[in-house]
Amino acid sequence: MICDEWKCIFIHINRTGGKSIENAIWNIESTYGSADHTKIRKWEQELDKTIFDSYFKFAFFRNPWDRAVSLYHYYKQTRDSYKNRRHLPPEMMYSFENFINFLHLEDKKLLAPTQVSYIEDLNGNPRIDFVGRFENFENDWNKVCKQLGIKKKLPHLNKSEHKNYRIYYNEELIEKVEELYKEDIEFFNYNFWRNIIFGGSRRWK
Repeated sequence: MICDEWKCIFIHINRTGGKSIENAIWNIESTYGSADHTKIRKWEQELDKTIFDSYFKFAFFRNPWDRAVSLYHYYKQTRDSYKNRRHLPPEMMYSFENFINFLHLEDKKLLAPTQVSYIEDLNGNPRIDFVGRFENFENDWNKVCKQLGIKKKLPHLNKSEHKNYRIYYNEELIEKVEELYKEDIEFFNYNFWRNIIFGGSRRWK
């Protein structure tokens, strides 16, 4: 989403707290389908180059194993909103294992793309000024606010209810998510057992 008032572009990766940010900056109510998941390459194509280059571009990432659990429970909790989509067979929600197996199909691109794919430009390179961590959400949000020169309290919206992500996994499922989201894991050096990662958030400017 783009905000001309504060000259910023927010890249909303699903299940990373983006609806809270959309509410804080754009006052958008959190409802099913309200999120704008436009990838950065589309903004690069549509915006004037001066605007695209000068606006502060930011996103938030989440541990891929944690994000997969959040996705599973989110789709379970909103099943009435997606049950008629032909590319989402109902059996994928019978268990978390079924869900992960489904993501190994081509349809994963529609349901849960890699997080890195959201911030890659037309040349396939990260084109972003700041990437915060879901695991350090409030602190990194404050960094965004400081950069934009604003003070905005961040609500906690669109939360999916589930237990600690680690209990949903066996060794096979750990490896499958690692295979699916290798790019995301390498980008932030994520680890299945360590949710709070070391090395901080990433800034290119």
